[in-house]
Amino acid sequence: MKTDNGLVRATPAGNAPGRATQPAAGGTAAPSSLVDGSLFITAKLGTYIDYIDLMPGSSTTVRITSISTFSMDDSAPKNLGFGFIVTDADGDSASGSLGIVVQNGQVVNGDAGNNVLFGGAGAQVLSGGDGKDILIGGAGNDTLIGGEGDDVFQWNFGDQGGVGSAAHDVVKDFSLGINTLDLADLLQGEAAETIDSFIFAAQEGSSTVLYVNHEGSIGANGSNATQVIVLENFNMNDQGSAEFLKGLLDSGQLHID
Repeated sequence: MKTDNGLVRATPAGNAPGRATQPAAGGTAAPSSLVDGSLFITAKLGTYIDYIDLMPGSSTTVRITSISTFSMDDSAPKNLGFGFIVTDADGDSASGSLGIVVQNGQVVNGDAGNNVLFGGAGAQVLSGGDGKDILIGGAGNDTLIGGEGDDVFQWNFGDQGGVGSAAHDVVKDFSLGINTLDLADLLQGEAAETIDSFIFAAQEGSSTVLYVNHEGSIGANGSNATQVIVLENFNMNDQGSAEFLKGLLDSGQLHID
């Protein structure tokens, strides 16, 4: 956890001892506890941190700039839940929650809530379950299953392969709900007017296949693709590539910069 000044107190569940790096007395960590701007809070094996209080010190403010966790157990999924409240200048507020699931394995499963699922460098299956989920396969050839709800399938720059060795991902249920393909980070220098230079769409059997070159200048019929996205059992309804892509953009189901 990175913080700006202020005080941090970590309370482990079940009275299990927790530890902040160089903790101050009473289990409260002061700014002097930071190591290169970071505060490390750990729990004993088999225990977990129940909650963390953030309290501004005298004449200071406290601000979280990033949070990260790690575990030595690579086989178990990491389920991170965050609640949040947003308040505007008029005092109006809204609250919500976000669940993040990270797993170093071949299958990553969400639950009934709204999840963010991250894959790794290998070939993995991500299944969102119910809720409005974000699925990020990462590098490798992945299978993405949104499940019920309106889901986002996201590709980031660096996840793609190369020409002749394109990454190949399959979206199993793009037609289930109002789902979105988010290629904003993957594509470099794209615009709605030039999207045909980055993506070529083709109907292949019962599926729609998107051939993507993240730098543009996609070749005829999708040659020189660096990323291939298969929308399984999704039909282009006899549209050509340009018309189909425009329809996705107009409906908000294809997100670019």
